[in-house]
Amino acid sequence: NAVAFTPNATTTYTVTGTDANGCTNTAQVQVAVNALPTVSAGQNQTVCAGTAVTLNGSGAQSYTWNNNVQDGVAFTPNNTQTYTVTGTDANGCTNTAQVQVAVNALPTVSAGQSQAVCTGTSVTLSGSGANTYTWNNNVQDGVAFTPSTTQSYTVTGTDANGCTNTALVTVTVNALPTVGAGQNQTVCAGTAVTLNGSGANTYTWNNNVQNAVAFIPNATTTYTVTGTDANGCTNTAQVQVAVNALPTVSAGQNQAVCAGTSVTLSGSGASTYTWNNNVQDGVAFTPSTTQSYAVIGTDANGCTNTAQVTVTVNALPTVSAGQNQAVCAGNTVTLSGSGAQSYTWNNNVQNGVAFTPNTTQSYTVTGTDVNGCTNTAQVTVTVNTLPFVSAGLPMAICQGSSVILYGSGAQTYTWNNGVQNAVSFVPTNTQTYTVVGTDQNGCQGTAQVAVTVNPIPAVSGGPNQTICSGSLATLTGTGASSYSWSGGVQNGVPFIPQANQTYSVTGTSAAGCQATAQVTITVVNNPVVSGGANQIVCPGSQVTLTGSGATTYVWSNGVQNGVPFVPTSTQTYTVTGTLNGGCSSTAQVTVTVSTPPNVNAGSNISICAGDSVMLSATGANTYSWSGGIQNGTYITPNSTQTYTVTGVDGLGCSNSDAVTITVNQATSSTLTTTACNSYILNGQTYSQSGTYTQVIPNALGCDSTITLNLTINVPPAIPVITAMNGVTLVSSTQDNVSYQWIFCNSGLPIANATDTMYTTSINGNFAVVVSNGCGSVTSNCISIDNVGVHSVDEEMVSIYPNPTLNHVIIDGLKEELTPYVLTDAQGRVIAEGVLSLEEDKIDLSPCSNGIYWLTLRGYKPMELVKQ
Repeated sequence: NAVAFTPNATTTYTVTGTDANGCTNTAQVQVAVNALPTVSAGQNQTVCAGTAVTLNGSGAQSYTWNNNVQDGVAFTPNNTQTYTVTGTDANGCTNTAQVQVAVNALPTVSAGQSQAVCTGTSVTLSGSGANTYTWNNNVQDGVAFTPSTTQSYTVTGTDANGCTNTALVTVTVNALPTVGAGQNQTVCAGTAVTLNGSGANTYTWNNNVQNAVAFIPNATTTYTVTGTDANGCTNTAQVQVAVNALPTVSAGQNQAVCAGTSVTLSGSGASTYTWNNNVQDGVAFTPSTTQSYAVIGTDANGCTNTAQVTVTVNALPTVSAGQNQAVCAGNTVTLSGSGAQSYTWNNNVQNGVAFTPNTTQSYTVTGTDVNGCTNTAQVTVTVNTLPFVSAGLPMAICQGSSVILYGSGAQTYTWNNGVQNAVSFVPTNTQTYTVVGTDQNGCQGTAQVAVTVNPIPAVSGGPNQTICSGSLATLTGTGASSYSWSGGVQNGVPFIPQANQTYSVTGTSAAGCQATAQVTITVVNNPVVSGGANQIVCPGSQVTLTGSGATTYVWSNGVQNGVPFVPTSTQTYTVTGTLNGGCSSTAQVTVTVSTPPNVNAGSNISICAGDSVMLSATGANTYSWSGGIQNGTYITPNSTQTYTVTGVDGLGCSNSDAVTITVNQATSSTLTTTACNSYILNGQTYSQSGTYTQVIPNALGCDSTITLNLTINVPPAIPVITAMNGVTLVSSTQDNVSYQWIFCNSGLPIANATDTMYTTSINGNFAVVVSNGCGSVTSNCISIDNVGVHSVDEEMVSIYPNPTLNHVIIDGLKEELTPYVLTDAQGRVIAEGVLSLEEDKIDLSPCSNGIYWLTLRGYKPMELVKQ
């Protein structure tokens, strides 16, 4: 009594009290022990730095988290940490649970160095610092592609934890130079040609050609020049040099012709032709004697050449066809020519080869001698006709009958097979007989007659038949031409026999001969077949159909007797039952497939993390959702998931449907950029460098946090330049800019003058251009005029004045004649020629102000300045 203890379960306790008199009584009290709630903090989570997390306790009524976390409210953890939740139930009892949230750092992604390429050149961009990389603008990591314009590319790198970061790289695309090779040229063989490229800085030709250097082409050729500009980008152009060769004239092959034959002489290899001896090109003429002819050919370019041909004239041979002949029709004749070397007859006759003439006719032979000259002769062959013999009309008899054969149309007759003319005989089989008739000229003719001996037909009515009651039977006779059946049966026409019966058939052959045969038909009764009772099933359920009343059963629609199957739709099935004797009958049964319920889980839903949604299906009587969810209740999913519901109708048939709930997370991104003067992001303008944060809805409607790391640049200031020592120019300095000195007289940049200081070796006006990413500005021009007369010396050669207003003088040439080439700053040829010790002046007055390069044979290129 009055001592603390810990009860384990709800219990009723009884106390017995005793007073001073020793009297006792009792009382009771119940101590109810409530169980602690089973609290859960959810599954451990792993997220990327900057990603929001929502923690939800379960198993109690209210929840309190440490580290300032609120139950069901999204927060962004800074590092990996274990969170503890305390859950309190309706009885005020509490319990705790823990969950770990691991925070993975974002990868440090690099897109590589910026690149500069020529148009059409492939580039390979490769990210680093992560595991996988995704580029914008359809670029694939580490896969070469060909950029069309200067552009910045962004890569998103994802590490092994699925965390991402971005980086930027710029690819500058320099345009190709527009290279020219000059106009196509046409020259004669042996003529020199000079090819000059244009549109670039330097030029390289194929076929060992040097730019602006004369050469002699051997044949028509297409030459390709490759021009390279200041960026190292190249392009090509082509020019064709056509070389016309001298014509190769031909008078044709020497000819040999027979006397009286015309000849046509035609020149070839040129455009026009002139012959001697009054011959015209391509016009036939008849030479009288053997002679040589000469032709002069002229081509389209006016070039000429000559050729000769000899024409030999041969005499004709004296040909004979032999003596005239007479023969009987069908006999052979041999015709032979003489007086030449080879002979050709008309009417398809071959010389010295026997042939059979059809009628009396004259034949012409053409004889050809060793020179191919021909002549003709004739001979007549008389052909006596053969007698027209007849053996009479064909006959058809029965076996054992006699026959008499008569010949006609001649004087005497001879038969084969021992037959005598006009004498009776008995043929044993069908045979053709031949008679030979001879007339008064001894010519013979033949004729034939066929004697057909017809046999007695071998008639058959076919094998005996056994059929089922009510079935059709067909009786067909064979061995004759026509048939007559007993019992009113027609040959080959189906009929239904009523009982067992024997049928007779009489067959008649084409010659009228007859024979008979018999066949017996036995009639067997059919079985009484049943397919069972009609059935109603749910879709997908099995059905077993079993026939009765016969020995074997065949079902329609591929069903096997007594074998379960799954019908796909309501259908009537037919069973055919067959007895051992082959007689059969049919029955039908209908299987109705109930329509499954049209269960609808609702449309797919897209929500933000932490939102709740109700799952409610329709179309059935009862519903069962995956995950144990009750139909019509709200859930708060943590991630995108598909939920499946199964509905059952009143017949017990079921169907399923699914709905996908997409859980969209809040997003964050970092943008690091540089801009001139100001930068606009999502309609907000920033004019100072710094780090800024924006929170806007993302494409999915959830919060999107954008961190902007901004650097603001301003355009460069106009530089101030001063002159030192009379020839050195100095510019004021600025941060993060580039310098380019220019020659104001021509407006062109000075090569390699990119420092804050520039020392000039010529007089003129100079300025500096200062540039950064926000633009370029140019200083005022400053004049330098104290350099004095400038000479370029190389091995005793001097060029003056330089700079010049109109012309320069070249002094100290080593040779009497020295070729030169003058080009502008872009490498285009302005002038070329030859200098001599007397003519040592080059006139630049037609040229515009600027820098030019003079190349003398045997000397390095020298710079000229035209003011």
